[in-house]
Amino acid sequence: MKTIDNITLIGAGGTGSMLLPALVPSYNVEIYDGDDYEEKNITRQIFSANSIGVNKATTLAAVFNNGHKEVTAVPEMINGSESISGDTIICCVDNNDARLAARQLSDAHDVPLIVCGNEEWEPMAWLYLPEYKYTQVNPYKRWDLGNLTEGRQFTCAGTKVIEENVQMPAANYCAGGNALHILESLRTCTKTSNYVAEVISTPWPIFKTIKQIEP
Repeated sequence: MKTIDNITLIGAGGTGSMLLPALVPSYNVEIYDGDDYEEKNITRQIFSANSIGVNKATTLAAVFNNGHKEVTAVPEMINGSESISGDTIICCVDNNDARLAARQLSDAHDVPLIVCGNEEWEPMAWLYLPEYKYTQVNPYKRWDLGNLTEGRQFTCAGTKVIEENVQMPAANYCAGGNALHILESLRTCTKTSNYVAEVISTPWPIFKTIKQIEP
C-alpha cells in the first residue's frame, strides 16, 4: 500500500484531460504539457473549442484549481531532468521521447509511473516501478514502450493497425480508466506483487498483476 498525495501528470491532451476530474478531488496535481490547443483537438479534447492557441496545461490548471487541492501548470515538454513534486507519475503522451523521459523521472525520483497508451489500436495502461527495471515486469521491455508505433504493427486481436483510425474520446476515457485501475491498486494493495501491472481494453478487458507477470 502506497501513500499518494501528489501526482505529476505528463500530457494534458485527450487522456490527460479525461483523467483530471477523477484526480483533483483527492490529489495535488502538477501538469506538464508544452502544447497549445489546435483545431484538430476539438473533436476529442475537453475545453479545446474555446482555447485554441492557449497552452493545454495552463487551461486545465485554471479550470480545475478549485482551492481544495492544488493544481499547477508547467507549460513545457519534459526531458527527464525535471525536479517533480509528484510521488506518482501518470504519463499520457503520444510520443516515444516523452515516454522515455517519464521513465527517467521515475528512476531519478524513485516513484511509480503509470503509462497510458492510446495509439491507433487500443486503450491500455501499464505500471512501471524502478525496482523492476531489469526484469520482465518492466513494461518498457515487455511492450517496447519507447518504440510503440514502430514496434506494434498488430492489435492484440491480431488485426493490422489501420493508420487512418481517428482517436476517439471514448478510447481516451478507457485509457484514463485503465490508469485509475492501476492507481487504485497502488493505493489499496498491501503487497507489491498484487499491484495491477497492465490493463488492456480491447478486444475484451484484461488485467494482470505483477505476480502474474513475474517468471
